[in-house]
Amino acid sequence: MDMSADGTRIVVGNVHYTDANGRVWLYHLENGSWVLKQTWDGGNALGTQVAMNEAGTRAFALHTGSSGGVKIWDYSSGAWDTSTSGTYTITPGSTIGSESTSVDCNKTGDVVVITGGHGTNKVWIYRLSGGSWSQEKDFDITKPVATISGDGTRCLMGSWTTYKVWESNYSGGSW
Repeated sequence: MDMSADGTRIVVGNVHYTDANGRVWLYHLENGSWVLKQTWDGGNALGTQVAMNEAGTRAFALHTGSSGGVKIWDYSSGAWDTSTSGTYTITPGSTIGSESTSVDCNKTGDVVVITGGHGTNKVWIYRLSGGSWSQEKDFDITKPVATISGDGTRCLMGSWTTYKVWESNYSGGSW
């Protein structure tokens, strides 16, 4: 679960909504009550992890498997994208494991860090530019976890097995 900075929008994922497929729910706080605005189904274990940008206008949901990645939905013109494929999709090119995967974004939601989980041992950083997401960097880390700073210029990555933490900083167009 994640929420907007002002606390009026939340995204919730449930990886086990059905046997294999997950579901993502999006709520807005309106007149003191939480109102369901959108649900998305599909994708192997959709909603394994979710994230939201600070403004509450972009939602991210991780899904696992050989075609796993992150589905991203945008809020524009007063409504959420209703497509199950998302406004954007990021597929890192490796299998996204089902254990300990994660997704995190910066405040504006234009930089995202994805971990592939225990079986993949990868961390990827993507940036939205000119209407498409591009991979900027990947890291080989055993059983990774990761987070990214609000301004999208610092990524911290850790390992569940080595108990180490690495830092990578974005400067001059590279990590």
